[in-house]
This record gives sequence, C-alpha cells and structure tokens, in this order.
Amino acid sequence: MSHNRLFSLLKENKNSIEVPLFQMSEAEFRNAVQECATALFPDASVFALPSEEYLSLLALCKKYYNREAFPKDAPLFHFSLSSLCSDLAFSTDLCTPTGSILYSGTGHAEIAAAPRVLRWAILNLLSEALHACEEANLCLRLQEKKTYFLLAVAGDFSFSKEKFEAELEQVGSPLAYCLRAAKLHGGQLLFRTTESENAFLLCLPKVPCEALPSYTPETFDELLSDRFSVLYTALLP
Repeated sequence: MSHNRLFSLLKENKNSIEVPLFQMSEAEFRNAVQECATALFPDASVFALPSEEYLSLLALCKKYYNREAFPKDAPLFHFSLSSLCSDLAFSTDLCTPTGSILYSGTGHAEIAAAPRVLRWAILNLLSEALHACEEANLCLRLQEKKTYFLLAVAGDFSFSKEKFEAELEQVGSPLAYCLRAAKLHGGQLLFRTTESENAFLLCLPKVPCEALPSYTPETFDELLSDRFSVLYTALLP
C-alpha cells in the first residue's frame, strides 16, 4: 500500500493533506479509495461499527468531493428528479438516529442535469441541516414551476443568513459546493428564514431534456448497502 497516495494521507496531520489530496485526478482518487477500502476493510459490512480508519477515509472523500473540479459545460443527462430526491430523503432518514427526514413533492419530475453533481449538492444541503439541529425533523420538498424546479431542505434547524453567506465564501465548504452546482446548471442557491422554519433553496431552471441520454441514479438500497457511498460520506459531522 506504500504506493497508494491516499493511504499515506490517512497517517498525515489533518492540516497537511490539502495540497496532495487535490493534486490527484478524479480517476486517481477513486482508484485510491477502492484500494484503501480493499486493504483496510476486506470484509467490510454496513452493519459493522465504524472504525477510526473508516471515518478518516470518509472524511478524505468528503474533502475531495467538496473541492472536486467539474467543467463549466459538464454533460447533462435526462433523469427523474423526483426519484432522486425521494431516495435521498429515505436513505438519509434511515441513517438518522432521531427525528425524521421526509420527502414532499411531485411524483414525476424529469430534469436535464449533471446527476452526480446534483446528487452530492442535495446531500450536502441535507447534511448541513442535520448538523444544525438537535433532533432532525426535516423535509426535502420538490416543487415544479413553469420554468424551474425548486428544491427546499426545510425544518427547525438552527441557521442564520450571516452564517449562510460566510460559508459560501469558504472554499471546500458544503454550501460553497452547492453554490457551484447551482451555477453549473444556471440556477441559484438561497437561504430563507421564517418564524416556523429555516430552508436552503436550490433553484434549477428547466431545459429541454427529451433528446439527452437517460441516466438512472443510484437507488436507496444501493446507497445504503455500500458503506463507502456518497450517502455515508455526506452525513459525517
């Protein structure tokens, strides 16, 4: 494993890993993660108690994903936004020890988007809300308007406009990634606060999608059965 750059980073001081981690290409990074997982956890189980090595590896994944570069003209695919949102809400709900994460919205909404980027952005919003509340009671809402889709992660989590704006300026933060994802799709990322709830809002414009290649996002059982999936990575504190 000495040749595996990611494995060596697990032994480094947390403050010294940034540069070598982000010098790795996407392909190098994903191959290194797979090698690490195979070597460290040959019989890994989703039911096993998380080890320090496992959590450290997921933490590196989270850092990489939130800083991952994607081209301004990333290829778009045609897929069900409703299925993606409902599966992410259901999966996150099962992984949350207290409270609930519900999905509310249309049952049939098709979108043209970069699926991996959008999936990670939604997970980042769910994660940010989860870590800002004592007991999760959140709702992932999807509304289809005439010219755009509106995704809201709403609930009784503690957050402020000042904190939202500050995190947008932090390179590699979850909300900074979500802002980049919104801009990639020509959309916006907003924060709304009322007396009853706070909400992160991801607004995505509609574009014609019939001629685009179709894509099938990972289902909730696929996300839950792989403990190195983006789901577990996103839910880290």
